[in-house]
Amino acid sequence: PAPMRLRLFAVALALLTAPGARAQLAVRADTVYTMAGAPIPNGVVLVENGKVREVGPAARVRVPNGWRTVRGRI
Repeated sequence: PAPMRLRLFAVALALLTAPGARAQLAVRADTVYTMAGAPIPNGVVLVENGKVREVGPAARVRVPNGWRTVRGRI
């Protein structure tokens, strides 16, 4: 649904532009909505130095050791 996607986009934008956004961050969510395809259930977004490094299902995307991990629930 569009309102959920807008909220997820707003959260991602806030995380990417927040002070300290240059660090490594993993966002885990029940559902990840991308602009490139179908929603990803149990998804992970890896952000490194303010840029998305990888997006995919948690079974495929490995969160590197030492990365800060936050949980999003949509």
